[in-house]
Order: sequence, then structure tokens, then C-alpha cells
Amino acid sequence: MKAPAEHRIYLVKTDYPLRCSAEIFEIDELNLLSRYGFWIEALVDGVILPITDEQKRLIDVHAGKVEPINLQECAWRKLVERRMWEKNERESPHYKLIDESEQWFSRSDWKKMRSWKNL
Repeated sequence: MKAPAEHRIYLVKTDYPLRCSAEIFEIDELNLLSRYGFWIEALVDGVILPITDEQKRLIDVHAGKVEPINLQECAWRKLVERRMWEKNERESPHYKLIDESEQWFSRSDWKKMRSWKNL
């Protein structure tokens, strides 16, 4: 089946930017997202309409209505969730935890004392 013209506009685009860390992705997922990311994004954003049941299912996976089962669905879900996680991580406050009791008596001192006790 030949893709409609509105789909081909996005299918010819490659090198889709992840806009998140690539460290959690397998090489086949990275290749798929790089090659078809623009098209998938247009599909799930409603810019282009689905023409197959697989495309409708991909939209449902993106919406969280069904669980992903193939490489395309899993890679896209992983990308969306990673972006969301990184965004939340950046916006969450981070605190440096300092145990005030260790300022005068460190853990290494404690370990030394434990070893002396056993002598």
C-alpha cells in the first residue's frame, strides 16, 4: 500500500531528535526513532490520520489505552516516558542530605571504633 501524500511528508524526514538522553534505548529502538520519529509524532499528535489498524493502535498506545507489544510501540512509549521523567526530574527540588551527627563523628570513625571493640 502506498502511503498518502500527507504521510509521505513526514516519512521522508529522518534524524528525529530524541530531546532526552539516549542511554536507555537499544540500538534498534534508536534507529527506528531516528527514521520514523517525525512520522510517529505527526500521527499521535493528530497532524495526520491513521490509515491502518496498526497506526490506530499506536495512537492508543500513546494515549495509554493499551500496552505496547511491538518494537515501534515500545520504542515510542519509552521515548515519551523518558521525556516526561527527565522533565519531572529537572523540575523537582534536589536537596543535599547532610547528617549533622557525622560532622563531628564520621562513619569511618565509627567503623574504626567497631574494629577496636572486636580486638
